Amino acid sequence: MRDKQQIDLFFGNIIQNSDGTFHEKGVDLKIGLDMLTMAQSNQYDIAYLISSDNDLLPAVEQCIATGKEICYVGSSLKPSFGLLKKCSKRILLQKKDVEQYMPLQLPL
Repeated sequence: MRDKQQIDLFFGNIIQNSDGTFHEKGVDLKIGLDMLTMAQSNQYDIAYLISSDNDLLPAVEQCIATGKEICYVGSSLKPSFGLLKKCSKRILLQKKDVEQYMPLQLPL
């Protein structure tokens, strides 16, 4: 019997740019802190980091120092070379890997 996997979804602070677009702040810090806190309390053996943000490198290094594996999941078109080098495993996604999950038409 498989255990249920717990997935929590958190959003950062939404900031509006002067051009009207939005972006989140504080997300990389939250991810890094969660990864390290959970590593130190032995809540996982391997974490899948689906981000190409090099700001996460210090957290990745600390998690690996605790004996945890970190698998970097990124785009083959624009990977993070820092995360490729530091993470213990890596998966680079290509367009063909994700296009079946993309909508056929973008909403207007």
